[in-house]
Amino acid sequence: MKKKTKIGLIIGAVLLGLMGFIFIDVHPDGTISLDGDGFYKRHFMNKQKFVNLEEKAEALATNPLEDKKVPAFKAKDMDGNEITEKLFKEHKLTMVNIWGTFCGPCIKEMPDLEKLSKEISKKDVNLVGIIADVKKDKNKKEAENIIKKTGVTYVNLIPDQVLLDEIVNKFDYVPASIFIDQQGNILKKHVAGANSYEEYLEIVNKLLERNNNK
Repeated sequence: MKKKTKIGLIIGAVLLGLMGFIFIDVHPDGTISLDGDGFYKRHFMNKQKFVNLEEKAEALATNPLEDKKVPAFKAKDMDGNEITEKLFKEHKLTMVNIWGTFCGPCIKEMPDLEKLSKEISKKDVNLVGIIADVKKDKNKKEAENIIKKTGVTYVNLIPDQVLLDEIVNKFDYVPASIFIDQQGNILKKHVAGANSYEEYLEIVNKLLERNNNK
């Protein structure tokens, strides 16, 4: 047998073995199956990354502010008016949407939030935005442009340090929406990420119904 043929056979055998290692999964009962995706998960994805993904999913499902009370704060709206925690006493329920000027999904849902704001106001529910990345004059112009472009008329706050520390920075993602009752209590229900008008409206209606049944 020629030397080149031998080398070719050896390479072929190695490749076949490698393919078997990659695509064949041996089950505990002795059966085998093709499992290329399983190989990818088992060998190319670091186990720690799976743990982190699970932790992230758990974090998204948990409201870090559940059962806490809104602290006293002094923020400004986009027109420079001072807004305090007394804002929440004016309505049966307030939905607070935390967003950022850098966040595409945040901006995309804002027309729906504007529509929602008008609808839920009929039920004595208020909607307020908190702009996570506007501090004093930083990014304020960009925020103003976004608000104008999306047609938003509901109040958007430039957070003071208290709101940043006690509300905004408790979430490591935006958008995030929380719900606050008339006594300033932060409810368990929250929304991680963007949502549709219909989905938000359903959440608000359920919270109002639950409150009425107390």
